[in-house]
Amino acid sequence: TGYGYVKVGEKISDGKAYELESFKEKPDKPTAEKFMEEGGYFWNTGLYVFKAKTMLEFFKEFQKDSYSKFMEISKHLGGETQDETILKIYPTLEKISIDYAIVEKVPKERVRIISANLNWTDIGNFETIYNALAKSRNENITRGNIKTLDAEGCLIYSDTERKTAVSGLKDIVVVDTKDGLLICKKDQSKRVKEIH
Repeated sequence: TGYGYVKVGEKISDGKAYELESFKEKPDKPTAEKFMEEGGYFWNTGLYVFKAKTMLEFFKEFQKDSYSKFMEISKHLGGETQDETILKIYPTLEKISIDYAIVEKVPKERVRIISANLNWTDIGNFETIYNALAKSRNENITRGNIKTLDAEGCLIYSDTERKTAVSGLKDIVVVDTKDGLLICKKDQSKRVKEIH
């Protein structure tokens, strides 16, 4: 339920590529189970292969404002004003995933789905980061000026100068940056987007 899916169409002659039938948003558990039972669905890893020229053509068609900003930046690449131009224009680009901005708008006959058996994880929340880095369920993953006492299974990150101390906690995420402080249960970390 944590991943989006793709429903594939006809298999292409080489055996590993399929036509795209449709993209499916993250399903609830019964729907995910139905996908698995029916077959013909893959997790959508969000790994895309394309020529830069092709992607620029799609931006020109589907994201005109971003495309014109890319073209403005490109005029300055390699020159004395490159960094200044990027710092000025890049933050003004629309914050949108490549999926919504481009991929889901591309005519499906131009998309191919390749099945692959990958050692892949969608690092989309702090619990997944912990699971990817931890060697055991009980250890803490820390970065920064961190001190722990009787803490277990925590991910604790700080990019500030001050010391962060955690005592007597289990399965907690603590993230301390100049922009803010987050403290939550590890299994609730995917809900961060709900906090405004």
